[in-house]
Amino acid sequence: MPQQASPGAKAGGRPSNTAFGRALRRKGITSEQLAKITGYSETAVRSWRAGVRIPQRGALILIAAALGIKPSAVLRLIKTAIKAK
Repeated sequence: MPQQASPGAKAGGRPSNTAFGRALRRKGITSEQLAKITGYSETAVRSWRAGVRIPQRGALILIAAALGIKPSAVLRLIKTAIKAK
């Protein structure tokens, strides 16, 4: 039986339409790639992207480096998704 994607997830690990997802898309980074960069699972990345969970400090630093922005900016992007819920 094929696996179903979580709500808001897109096929191929592409980011959803949140501020964080758009930032990933601009850099050409998929959820799968961000999972490899941070050492976290794709499920964790999708939960950050959807605003379900906030990454730990170490992950924020790695995400920020991948996006070329400050960790505080990553946190703002993710919190935007939380507020939009």
